[in-house]
Amino acid sequence: MAKGARPSNIAEFIDPELIPDGCQIAAVVGDTLDPSAGLTTRGHHTYTIWGEIAAQLGPAAFKAIQNNETDRTAPGDDVWKQVIEDKPTIIVIDELAAYMRTLSSSGSADIRRMAEAMPAFLKRLYEAAAGNPNLVVVITFASTRNAFGKETTDLEQAMKEAEGSIRADEVQSVTERGGSILKPAEDDEIGEILKRRLFKEIDQDAARSAGDAYRDLYQELKDRNETLSGGADRPVTYGEQVARTYPFHPELIRVLDKRLGAIPNFQRARGSLRLLAETVANIYSGSGENPEIINLADIDLSNTEIRNSLTTGIDRSEFDGVAVADFAGPDSHAAQVDSTRFAGRRPYAVRAARTVFIHSLEISGQTGAGIGDWTLGTLATGDDPTVIGEALSELSRTAWYLAEEPGERWRFVTEEQPAKIIASEAKNVPNTAVREALEARIAKIFADDGAVKVVLFPSGSGDLPEKAALRLAVIHQDDLTVTSTDASPPPSKLVGYLEKAGASESIRTNRNSLCFLVADSDATESMKSRIKNTLALERIVEDSAKMASFAEPVSKKLQNLADQAQMETRIAITRCYKHLYYPFSDRANKNLRHVELSPSSQGEQSGSHTAQVIAALETADKVRTTPLSTDQLKSKAWPKGQDSVTTKEVAGWFWSDHSAPILLDPTLLREAIRKGVANDQWVVYEAQTERAFTKDGPAPPVEISDDILLYEPAAAEDLGLSGRAPRVEDVTAILENTPAIDGDTLRAKLEEATNREPSKGQVTEILARGAEGGEDAKFAIVFKTPAPGDKAAIPSDIRKGPLSSMTVLSMEEARRLSLDLPGQTKIRPATGSGAAGVAFQTVLDEVNDSPAESVQTLEVKAKADPGEGTRDVKLLGMAIAQLPKHDISASISVEMDFIGLKPGAEIHLSGPARDYQKIEDELIALGTKASDFQGTFSLVFDFGEGVEADAAEFEAVRKTIVGLDPGEVTVTARLV
Repeated sequence: MAKGARPSNIAEFIDPELIPDGCQIAAVVGDTLDPSAGLTTRGHHTYTIWGEIAAQLGPAAFKAIQNNETDRTAPGDDVWKQVIEDKPTIIVIDELAAYMRTLSSSGSADIRRMAEAMPAFLKRLYEAAAGNPNLVVVITFASTRNAFGKETTDLEQAMKEAEGSIRADEVQSVTERGGSILKPAEDDEIGEILKRRLFKEIDQDAARSAGDAYRDLYQELKDRNETLSGGADRPVTYGEQVARTYPFHPELIRVLDKRLGAIPNFQRARGSLRLLAETVANIYSGSGENPEIINLADIDLSNTEIRNSLTTGIDRSEFDGVAVADFAGPDSHAAQVDSTRFAGRRPYAVRAARTVFIHSLEISGQTGAGIGDWTLGTLATGDDPTVIGEALSELSRTAWYLAEEPGERWRFVTEEQPAKIIASEAKNVPNTAVREALEARIAKIFADDGAVKVVLFPSGSGDLPEKAALRLAVIHQDDLTVTSTDASPPPSKLVGYLEKAGASESIRTNRNSLCFLVADSDATESMKSRIKNTLALERIVEDSAKMASFAEPVSKKLQNLADQAQMETRIAITRCYKHLYYPFSDRANKNLRHVELSPSSQGEQSGSHTAQVIAALETADKVRTTPLSTDQLKSKAWPKGQDSVTTKEVAGWFWSDHSAPILLDPTLLREAIRKGVANDQWVVYEAQTERAFTKDGPAPPVEISDDILLYEPAAAEDLGLSGRAPRVEDVTAILENTPAIDGDTLRAKLEEATNREPSKGQVTEILARGAEGGEDAKFAIVFKTPAPGDKAAIPSDIRKGPLSSMTVLSMEEARRLSLDLPGQTKIRPATGSGAAGVAFQTVLDEVNDSPAESVQTLEVKAKADPGEGTRDVKLLGMAIAQLPKHDISASISVEMDFIGLKPGAEIHLSGPARDYQKIEDELIALGTKASDFQGTFSLVFDFGEGVEADAAEFEAVRKTIVGLDPGEVTVTARLV
C-alpha cells in the first residue's frame, strides 16, 4: 500500500484517507544481510544494516549515510534527518534477532563490534522516528519459541554467546521511548488471517452451522465427562470460535501457531499458509477426503508435498519414513487397521495417527498428544471419542514407531518400537518352524472334549472310519479354506468325507457323526503371521543381551507382549478356524449346513476350544440338551412294522439320520426309554436275565445294547414277558431255601420270580394273608431280628408295614424259636440254674408240667466269673468230644486282661461246635495267661423235630454235663 497498491477491500483494514500518495520504503530482512561479503542494492555495495536501509531509500539517502557505512559506525540524529528529509518514509526491519546472531557469532572482530553498535543504532533510529512524524519504523521480533528467542527476550544472554555483553535493558529502554510494541494478531485472529489469504469468500451460513454442530458435539461430550482441551470444555464460546475460523477448526490453527510455530524452521505465517494451501488444494483435487471442517486429522500426509512440509521442510526428515510406514499411504499399518477393524467406516486409525504425528514434531517435554489433544484434533460430528482411543490402541499393536506413554498419551518417535523389532526378527524364523508350531497349537486348542473326539488334519476318508460317535474333523489350512461368501454350498471334499467311510470308501451309515471345522481364507495369513511373531518374540526375550540393548519402556513392552503371545495366538487361530459344517437334512447343500462361530466364542483364552464348537451346535439345536419326547422316539427311531427294537438300534437312529439331533449325553436317551415304560408305550426286556420292566414295576436300568429290547406292550404280554403279581406260594418257595429273610431282600427275590418288581403294598398284602390261619399259617413275621419267644406280628400290623423292618420266617423256623404265633397256644421254654444236676432237674420238672410233647433244643450256658479263670468254660467244652453224635453249636463271649498290656482282648465267636474245637486249645491257653478272664460259654443241642425228656439223646446230654460238673450253669429247653 505504501508503494501505491490499493486492494479493493482496503477499507476493511484502514481509512484510505490516511494513506499518503507517495512514500519511500526500505525493507530489510536480517537473515539476508551479509556483513562480510556485503550486498549490492541500486548500485551501492553495503555491509551494514543502516547502509542497506539508505541504499533502498535512494541515492540522496545513501549519500547522507555513506561515511557511516564506510566506517561501520551507527548514524546519529543529524544523519537520519538528512536521510529522511520531509518525505513520508517507512523502514521495516525483519529477522533482527537472526542478524544479531550473525554479527555476534562472526570470526571477525570488526563484525562482532558491529553487534555492539546495534543498541546505538536502534536508539538513534527510534529517536529519529519519535521526532519526525514522516518516519515510521517497524521492527518484527521472533517468538520466544523461535530458535532466536533468546536474542529477542534476553539480548544480554545472546551477546554473551558472541563473546560480548550488551545489557538487554539498554535496548529495551530505547524501544519503549518513542514507539509501541504491537502484537500483529491475537490468537483468535490468526484463523481469520489464514482464511483471507486462502479463500476468496466463506459461506457464513455454513460457518454458523459448523459452529452450532460442534458446540452441540462438545456439549454432549462434556455431559459425558469426556476429556476436552483447547477451550472445547466451554462449548458455547468454542462453537463461536469454530464459526469464526471456519473452514478451519480452531484446534488446527492453535497447533500450527503454538506447537509447529515453536519449531525453528517452521515459519508461523508462511509455513502455515503453505501447509494449508497444499491441504486445501489436495482436498479440492479430490485426492484427499472431503471433510466437514479442516482439522489436524484432515491434513493428508500421504500427499508427498504436504508431508515434506512437515518433515524434510523443517529438518524433520527422519519422520518421513515414520509417517510412510505407520499411516501415510494405502499400505501403512494404520490403513490396514482401518480396512479390517473399521471397514466401511471413517478411517479412524489414519486420522488419529495424523493428529498424533503433528503433535510429535515439536521437540519438547510435552511432545506427543494427550487424550484431549488427539480427541479434539481428530473428532468429527457423529464420532464417538472412545473409537479414537480404540483406533490408537489397535494401531499400536502393529505400528513401528508409535509409542504409548503414561496418562493416555501417544507420540511418534524415530526409534524402533516393539512391532518393528518383532517384524525384523520374524524374518529370521523359518517357515518350517512356523508350520510345526502352528500345527502343535491347533492340536492343543482343538482337543477331545468329553464325548466329542477330534480328528486333526484328515487326509482322506481312511482317517474317518465308521463310528457311532461324534467326531470333529479339523481340516488343515493348507488343504482347504473357505470365506464367508463362498462357504455354501459346502466344498466337495467335505461332502465326500460325509458320504464315504474308511479306506475302502464304503457308504457311510453314521452320517450324523461328523462335523468339520475349516479355516477362513482371509484369516489364514494373519494366523501364520501371529505364530511367526510369537516365535520371534520368544527369541527376542530369551536373548538377554538383545533385551538389555533396548530402552526400558521398549524391553518392558516386549516382555509383556511375550507374556500375552499365547493368548494372542489362540485368538488368531480361533478367528481363522471359524467355519463349522454339521450334518443336516438339506439336499440343496449336500446335507451339510454351514455356520460361523460367533465372535464371542473366538475370544476364549483357555481350555479346549472344542467346547465352543459344541456350544455352537447346541445353539443351532443340533446337539440335544433337553429331554427327548417319547412320541418322537417312537415315531422316528422305532422301525416301522416291528413289535420290538433293541436300544442299540434306537441309539443308532441318532447317528444315521441327518434330521436327528446329536445325543452327546446318553442319559437323555435312557431317561426317554424309562419315560416310555412309565407311559406304557413299551416294555423293556433284558435278554440275559430274562427280566421285563413294565409301567407297574420299577424303572429299568437301561443300557444301550443288543441285549436290551423294547417291546410293544401287547407283544410283550403275548410272549409272556411282562411279568405277574406275586403270590403266597412265591414266598413259601423262597423260604424253603432261606428260612428267615428280611422284607427288602424278599421283595427283590419276588421280582426275580415274577419278572416284575412288586410294590411294597403288594408284598405286605401277601405276607398278611400268608400269616393268617393259626396252625394253618404259611409263615410268620416279626418286626425285628427274631429271638426265641418273640411274638409274631398279626395280619393288620403286617399290612401297615414297614416292609424294611420285617423278618419273614418259615413255620419250621418260627417253631424252632418258639415264637408266640397268632391263634396258637404259646409254650414257654423250660429253664433251670445252679449246679448242673440241679439245673437239669428243674428243667425236667417244668417239661413234665408243660403241655409240650417234646424238647426241640437244649442250651447249657456256663459263666466264668472274675477270679475263676477258664475252669468252667474248659469243662463245659469237653462235652463236645463226649457227645460226637449230637448236633451241637457253640457260642463264647469273653473278655481277657493281661498285665502290662492294654486294652485287653475281647472274643465273640459262635458257630458249629466242631469248628470251635479247632481253636479251643489255643483260646483256653491264652485265657490261662490272662490276669482276668470272664464271660459266658454255651452249647446248644438241636434235637430236630424234638425228643421226649426221657429219651436217650436227652439223657446222654444230662449225664455228660452233670459228670463234668462245670460249676453253675443255666439250662434252657425249647419245647414243641
